[in-house]
Amino acid sequence: MKIVIINGSARKGNTLAAINAFIKGASEKNKIEIIEPDKLNIAPCKGCGVCQCSKGCVDKDDTNSTIDKIAAA
Repeated sequence: MKIVIINGSARKGNTLAAINAFIKGASEKNKIEIIEPDKLNIAPCKGCGVCQCSKGCVDKDDTNSTIDKIAAA
């Protein structure tokens, strides 16, 4: 199974400790990937609606690859 963890905390505190504890228990039989939004290039949504009619965002940033990783998990 693929598991995607989104770590929304830029600090290395309790959130990271909880993530690491989860990974320790789940990594044996699963493929785990951590996404850290603060390290990605994601532009604010323009509200154009293109993503609702076609696959993906018109912005050429990390949005589409992030969406693909989440959808594959």
